[in-house]
Amino acid sequence: MYVDKQLSGIAAVQTLSRLNRRADGKKNTYVLDFVNDPAQILAAFQDYYEDARIETDSDPDLVAKQMTKLDAANIYTPAEVNRVWAAWSDRNGKRGALTSALVPAVERFTNRWSRAVYDDDAAARDELDKFRSLLDQYTKSYAFFSQILNFGDTYYLKLSVFADLLARLLREQLDGGERETVTADDVVLTHYRLEKQRDEDLQLEDGEARGLQGMTEAGMTRQQERERAAKAELVEKVNRFLGGLDASDEHKVSAVELLVREAAENKDLQQQARNNTRVDFSHSPQVRLVLEDSVWNQNRQSEAIAKRFQELPPTDLVELAMAFDLWERSRAG
Repeated sequence: MYVDKQLSGIAAVQTLSRLNRRADGKKNTYVLDFVNDPAQILAAFQDYYEDARIETDSDPDLVAKQMTKLDAANIYTPAEVNRVWAAWSDRNGKRGALTSALVPAVERFTNRWSRAVYDDDAAARDELDKFRSLLDQYTKSYAFFSQILNFGDTYYLKLSVFADLLARLLREQLDGGERETVTADDVVLTHYRLEKQRDEDLQLEDGEARGLQGMTEAGMTRQQERERAAKAELVEKVNRFLGGLDASDEHKVSAVELLVREAAENKDLQQQARNNTRVDFSHSPQVRLVLEDSVWNQNRQSEAIAKRFQELPPTDLVELAMAFDLWERSRAG
């Protein structure tokens, strides 16, 4: 078995424990892990080694608390939630009706987002980011608690559907949608080499097991911390090329987002992205030309950033845009 994605907590235990199943002729188990730190995998298993008990009960009021916060953001109205539910639950309905019902909320959010970016208002952007995270958190919380609780009000279910659809649409609008799954259907293996770098013998220890945490607001906060870590990684990518400028990280990230978004709307790039691999696409002369045009056409939020864009070598400009998923967005355009 090989592992090429981050595993932690119960996901690590469930995934790797499948290797312990019995099979005729099976003597040893090998895991090729290209991503995870062995110490973190060991820590995940240690929680479940001897005993697993819930130390902190799940908060049954969590869903109601999250609903209150979502409503207080004034991004949508209860009437809009009901319209989305009606369109979503109509078996004979058309997708256009569902999208139209979501448009008012999407426009309110994107207008506030654009205003926050224009004003370089970090606090406003942080609040909007929290709202997006809360949409996903509410959907997960409701899915969990609805299996054991009767909320007595269908609005909880309607808001769960609304929150899931709105979160997806905002990802498409602001992030360029979900990353497309990469397939290797057209790859032909001609040579390979096995090279042992290291092996690990992870030994679980006897002792008192640590308690498990139920679903609470604090647990949701840890999810937000993971999201912040992902954003920090994105900022690090930007600062490889734009570091040292007298501009905020949020401003620099927004400038790159605007650049990539404009370039990804180019029809020629969209065609090339659909017909080429990511590597071939990144070496296309057309990509460089479109990015350079986008730099000059962009409504500049910062003269310093715009000037640095113009000074970047074409290869660096392409690498920066590829880090922001230019190929993926062009394929989806």
